[in-house]
Amino acid sequence: SNGKPGELIVVISDGQWESTLGQRVKSVFLAECIALPQPEPAFDVSHVNHKLFSDLLTRHRNVLLIKTGAAVNDVFYKKNIWASNQVVAELQSSSEKETDLLLQKNSESLVRFFNSTELSRLEELNKKIRSPEIEQKLKQKFGLTLIVPKNYFPAIENDHFVWLRNETPELSQGIMIYSEDGKENFTDLEIKMKIDSVSSKYILGKNGGTFMRIEDLLPPQHIHKMVNDIQIVETKG
Repeated sequence: SNGKPGELIVVISDGQWESTLGQRVKSVFLAECIALPQPEPAFDVSHVNHKLFSDLLTRHRNVLLIKTGAAVNDVFYKKNIWASNQVVAELQSSSEKETDLLLQKNSESLVRFFNSTELSRLEELNKKIRSPEIEQKLKQKFGLTLIVPKNYFPAIENDHFVWLRNETPELSQGIMIYSEDGKENFTDLEIKMKIDSVSSKYILGKNGGTFMRIEDLLPPQHIHKMVNDIQIVETKG
């Protein structure tokens, strides 16, 4: 398949794209990502009508195919129709009204379908450039299985804390891992306070007395979930 991560081709008639149905599609896939310092849409969306959907476009990595006038009203999730490593979500409906209802009903599952696929692709890419040495250290120290690309290096490391960094001229990335014995459940406020306390101790700024912390003007989003029967909190901010 071709295309860049996060790109989505929407196959829909030109008239529908400019109608309320097109607005519905845009509201689902151009919604702003949460907890980012600047507005960014969830996907980089391009539209093409059915007649022009051919050749290279059919080989795109992510395709949303909208067909009206069908005998059914349903969403079909497919893989590798026109290319390998491709996913296609096909909405079949009897009318534009039914398509709009399908989008409303299945918006979360559609976004999750494309997002989870992109995450799986990224995971497979990282597996090709992983660092077994760092991964083994994390397994021994924290009992944590994590795929770490080899361009990360341990900047700070002790018995309870590791800060992995990836520095390039274009970006600065980090993975902070901290563990301690104690209570099993934390409130959202306690999680923020704990992150700030750890970063103030280990991740200092260039100027004296400065350190990394969570921005109060844009409160983080907390998502509570279960993973492998373990309660976790995903914090975005």
